[in-house]
Amino acid sequence: MPEFPNIILFAIPFFVLAMLLELYVTTKQNIKTYKAKDAFASISMGIGNVLIGFFSKIVVFAALYFVYDQLGGFLLFR
Repeated sequence: MPEFPNIILFAIPFFVLAMLLELYVTTKQNIKTYKAKDAFASISMGIGNVLIGFFSKIVVFAALYFVYDQLGGFLLFR
């Protein structure tokens, strides 16, 4: 299976650039586009998504470690 680059890493600078451009245009033209509660909701959803992914990986790792610890030595030296 071919290895593909992580395109998200390449897209992040474009996302940041687009957000900065939008910030510049909206402040220059005095347009009120964002509310603090909307920004807080978006940021907290992003952080929550990262934390859920992190903790789910910890649970999977702990389960695999438990199985290896209980059966690993038995299966390796059979």
